[in-house]
Amino acid sequence: VQALVQQGRRVTGAQTATGEEFLADVVMSCTGRWTDEVTSLTGVTIPMAPTPGLLVLSSPAPTTLRCLAHSTTINLRPAGGSRILMASFPIDDLLDLAMPESSCRDYAAEILRRATAILPDLEGSTVDSYRVGIRAIPADGFPVVGALPGVEGFYAVATHSGVTMGPFLGRLAAAEILTGVRDNRLETFRPDRLVAN
Repeated sequence: VQALVQQGRRVTGAQTATGEEFLADVVMSCTGRWTDEVTSLTGVTIPMAPTPGLLVLSSPAPTTLRCLAHSTTINLRPAGGSRILMASFPIDDLLDLAMPESSCRDYAAEILRRATAILPDLEGSTVDSYRVGIRAIPADGFPVVGALPGVEGFYAVATHSGVTMGPFLGRLAAAEILTGVRDNRLETFRPDRLVAN
């Protein structure tokens, strides 16, 4: 999306970089770390706090992990092919996008070591791959869900908890958009608290 189609303060569609327009009754932004850029096209910006994060994928391991596992030092989830996807917020706090590749590799090895302490089935596994990404975190660290203040026809969802909250937030957002009835469970997370006009 390069631009929004608007009639006054009402969003009526989106335009792609090729100039193609898609008209809609409601346009929804689920654009992660780019939420601030997309919402700013309406004249109202949801501020984000993009944060580097290191994701590490293990080599295949004989594990039966079938759910998310969180601890203070490591987060794990199955990644298919008997692999485990791992992350560590304490290590993320040490990341610098300008750091050398060797530092990334060392941090990835440390994440695997921490994961093995929590999930012994990873013993003997290696780091299959790793990548540094930018996490989609709203400025105050909490999810943003709802219509933008002063803008009709535009709804935004932004959260760092997409893996765990995505299906639930999607159902609530769809119900609000289709019925026009606000769900009280989302009141704390409305964009109004963060928007910068």
